[in-house]
Amino acid sequence: MLRKYSNDSDSDSDFNSDSFTVNKKPDKDNDNDDDDNNEFDEQQQHNWDEAWKARMLRTLIEDRKQRQLDLQNIEQEKQKLDQQKRLIEKAQHDLEIKESKFVRYEPLIPSVKELMDMGITFDLILPYIETIREKVVLENIDSSRAAYNLTLELKLSPIGRNGTSY
Repeated sequence: MLRKYSNDSDSDSDFNSDSFTVNKKPDKDNDNDDDDNNEFDEQQQHNWDEAWKARMLRTLIEDRKQRQLDLQNIEQEKQKLDQQKRLIEKAQHDLEIKESKFVRYEPLIPSVKELMDMGITFDLILPYIETIREKVVLENIDSSRAAYNLTLELKLSPIGRNGTSY
């Protein structure tokens, strides 16, 4: 409600027209309100601190759980990598074994190529190999000597001399 400014003095008036100042009446309830507000603020601060602590504790617990999960995932991936590493090492070892076998037969490649160029297949050579094995047993000699002796016999035989077969 608006008041008119006047010189009369009203007992409830907060305004003194002579001095143009606002007079505030002392109030006992005002001091109690400040104390209540301070207690309320302290209680609010305490509640906020407790809520903050609870939130931080939850966050820490969740972070620990996540870290444990991450460590478990890392360990599983590490085991997978170890297994893959073992498989690769095994494959590499197997390849080295195959290469060593290949190196062992590598000197035969030119001879095999020459035989193939002449049209001679492995099926045609098998009887000669079997004959060499028989000579090894019958003459009690090694296979290279048996092969050499077979070659000499073929050259000296009448079939080998005139170039006709059967």
